[in-house]
Amino acid sequence: MLESLLALNDGFVIRAANMSAEELRARFERCPTAFHCVLRGSELVGFFILLPVNEECSEALRSGRITAGRQVQLADLVEPGGHIAAMYLSVVCAIGPRAQRAAIEGVIATLRRLHSTEGVRWLFARAATDTGARMLARLSGTPFEADGRIHAIDISRYEIITGPR
Repeated sequence: MLESLLALNDGFVIRAANMSAEELRARFERCPTAFHCVLRGSELVGFFILLPVNEECSEALRSGRITAGRQVQLADLVEPGGHIAAMYLSVVCAIGPRAQRAAIEGVIATLRRLHSTEGVRWLFARAATDTGARMLARLSGTPFEADGRIHAIDISRYEIITGPR
């Protein structure tokens, strides 16, 4: 799966995350459940990466000491079974409008599950593109601009996460 993600859209994830394939591979090995595929049949048409972060990283994101996803270190990531302080939406990539909708719905469904099963309340995300800003607006019901800044979003305030499915 990871090799397909790395190759999708001529290596979009490497450019978007501003990381090497080795760095992304290390994140995948630390948190394999953070990587989510969007499929059309058996064809990979998109993906998103939702990184679980610990309390120290959450505070660094909130205070502005971390200003880009690349600065999140392996030690900041919560291994499976550990306590998740917050989620960081690292990268979203989708080819075409249907895949974009599916990726957005996938992010929302994943956050719903994490909110209800793990008590996750905070999402950190930055809108680097107009598509990303639309996704965050859909999630939060609040306008977002593609300003490249990391925002702290209290997902427990939004019915799209907490309401009935």
